[in-house]
Amino acid sequence: MKRLSILSLALFLVLTACTNNKPVPSPTASPAQSPPALATPSPSAPPEESPSATPSPSVETGEVTVIQRNDLGGTSFWLNEYDSDLGAKSSVVGLKDGKRYWALFRPSLPSGVTSGQLQSAFFLLRKTGGEAGELQAAQITERWGYNVGWNSFEETVSTENVSTDITEKDGWLHINITDFVRGWLAGDLDNYGFVLREMTDNSESVYVSSQTEDEENAPRVVVTYTKESGGEPYGKYDFSAAENGNCLSYALRDTDNINFWDLYETKDEVQALYEKGGKEGLDALLELTAQGVISYVEKSKTALAVKSFRRLESYNTPIDAAKEYRIAMRVGFGDLLSEGEMEEEGVPVDCDYHLWVQTSDGSWAQKFVIAPAQPVPGTHRETDPGKYPWQMGMDWGTLNSAFYNSGVAYFAVEKSPDEFTMHKGGITPNDGGEGGEGGEGGGESLD
Repeated sequence: MKRLSILSLALFLVLTACTNNKPVPSPTASPAQSPPALATPSPSAPPEESPSATPSPSVETGEVTVIQRNDLGGTSFWLNEYDSDLGAKSSVVGLKDGKRYWALFRPSLPSGVTSGQLQSAFFLLRKTGGEAGELQAAQITERWGYNVGWNSFEETVSTENVSTDITEKDGWLHINITDFVRGWLAGDLDNYGFVLREMTDNSESVYVSSQTEDEENAPRVVVTYTKESGGEPYGKYDFSAAENGNCLSYALRDTDNINFWDLYETKDEVQALYEKGGKEGLDALLELTAQGVISYVEKSKTALAVKSFRRLESYNTPIDAAKEYRIAMRVGFGDLLSEGEMEEEGVPVDCDYHLWVQTSDGSWAQKFVIAPAQPVPGTHRETDPGKYPWQMGMDWGTLNSAFYNSGVAYFAVEKSPDEFTMHKGGITPNDGGEGGEGGEGGGESLD
């Protein structure tokens, strides 16, 4: 029986959130041909921005480029049935004597653009060698990991959501992924990426992968859009690239980590739900954690400068955007990252929570430990957080791309004054982890 190769990991997947990756950069405009590298904004000190004004709506047409480099958010993998001399840290697409070499990509998307505002989306690859025959891009429909083989992976490749609109211009391969991106932005399809494959036998072409350190030639997504700018804000604050704290402290506009066990009465109650597992255990853990957050905020209200904190029914429950902003929380656990073993502190290795914060333009942001906060890729004013795969770390990989898969708990927060606080006096230990994300699940927040 023919031996099948397994998926080779093209990047170092960080299975916990306690990583020191760089944040996804804010998109910048790019020329029509060979778009330039995307500038990476410098994170600011604990931000102290003022509430956003309410400008008059105006029609805005533009183009944004998001660099797809491992340390900036994009991910490349490959799956091969034959060896290629051209494949070292490159994206190879080939078909030789019926044997396949596929390139896999999970693109990071710009935030703030809705499905209805999207005009076009192209994935660009810098060609470095070989000659392509007939290429095809097909959407990947399920989450997959680095140890998957051909038999199981092929079942996740769509036969309906495909693109053959692929051209080469000035040394760049232009792949039309507009329909893919429109579905991802609408929440109708989960962004598990797409596969680029060769359909003509004895053809092979090679492209720069997201593992490159050369930003000028790195893969990229170029999106054009038309939308109304300005209008009523969706929350009180603009995006803040805070550097300290974890996901929960960031959601409360604070820079001191909130530890995992700060939210629970006993370890036994968490362990019991972890062992129960399934949807019932997951839903119960979400509610237990939500109550823990409410209790923590109540007892720390003065130090956190929280004026009000209330539960919301859904992501679009009305709030007073002149005073409040929304946060969303999910939890996850299971044997995704372990066999259910416990760390010395008694925290389940793969039991964690995570939070998002909605900004004034309606998009969402998140914070992982030991890294500045970042916009959540591809979110916007119409994003339903419950229909979006929440990843467990800053790498935009696949194995951890939907770890937080519970329901969603929503809250409205009002702070006064507006500045970020340090409710523990500026003590921001990162050694406890959070759990998966920022302690999240392994020592700090279940985040």
